[in-house]
Amino acid sequence: MKKRQKKKNEKKDAVKSKGKFEYIRVENLKIDPSYQRKPVSDRIINRIVSGFDWDSFGTLNIGRRESGLNYIVDGQQRWIAAQKIGAVHVPCFVFASRGAAHEAQKFRETNTHRVVVKSIEKWNAAVVEKKEPEIAIKKWLDSIGVIVTNEPIPFSIRYVTQLVRFWERNSMACQRATRTQMVLCDGQPLISSIDGGLWWLENGGVETAPHCKRLIAQGGRLVIQKKISQLKIELHGGGTPSEKIAGLAMLRMINKRKKNKVGLHLLTAQSE
Repeated sequence: MKKRQKKKNEKKDAVKSKGKFEYIRVENLKIDPSYQRKPVSDRIINRIVSGFDWDSFGTLNIGRRESGLNYIVDGQQRWIAAQKIGAVHVPCFVFASRGAAHEAQKFRETNTHRVVVKSIEKWNAAVVEKKEPEIAIKKWLDSIGVIVTNEPIPFSIRYVTQLVRFWERNSMACQRATRTQMVLCDGQPLISSIDGGLWWLENGGVETAPHCKRLIAQGGRLVIQKKISQLKIELHGGGTPSEKIAGLAMLRMINKRKKNKVGLHLLTAQSE
């Protein structure tokens, strides 16, 4: 009995303002719905579960109240994911909680000061890791002189998440769309909405013309109005009816936003 009491007192003494590290059983952790996120994201939890890795799991931030109960301040979704994979204990950082108001303050501070990892930062990490398809895309971009950066410099690209998604679905269409936009932008930074429209045209033809129109309209005002007169890409061999319809649909959206109408017959990409 004395040993048990001594252990309990040691726990209380150890959990001071600096807190301490502990492994805690998953069933001994609780959620206070008065300040915690609700509902939790099933998409994020499933993503954690599918690629579960203790090295990147980190620690849960836990407030231990005077009653001895442990409340999760940060890490609710990781806790749920750990339960789904059958984990018994999870690594935690425990601090002495003065109650729900104290935990809510820490919850707010933790999430207010958290910096979201940007898509280009994720891209750089994937390239260093030599992850596919990022490393293959990087080699191809290097070969055509396109730089991945947030800086607005000539032939730069920042929409890497979209680029990876398009590459995985149809890498050849992705390459043709990017080359087309390089000519279209004439040395300016590449824009995601224009590339998206060109990719849909390359990938699906006439069936995706409405999507092409919407995406091109979003980005057309930024670049196409200034650079369309320098576009040198022409239809070779006449093209298919589907290509003509899709290309002309995109061209109508460009002309809708331009005072001096453009008389091109098709907006498409040359295969190299």
